[in-house]
Amino acid sequence: MNGKVVAAPSSSDYTCEHGQRTFKDGGSWAAYFCGGRGLDKSAQCSPMWHQKDGTYRTN
Repeated sequence: MNGKVVAAPSSSDYTCEHGQRTFKDGGSWAAYFCGGRGLDKSAQCSPMWHQKDGTYRTN
């Protein structure tokens, strides 16, 4: 909020092969990121970006 990245409550229906995805809201963008904490970025799943229709999907 106000341009700061904030995390949403930890419960979501979005998961990946590494577990529960993490929600982040940067104000002008929002996404669910790979649940593989500590994984090298190249090993993480693609983020699920917020779409104009309100859904989330990978690009």
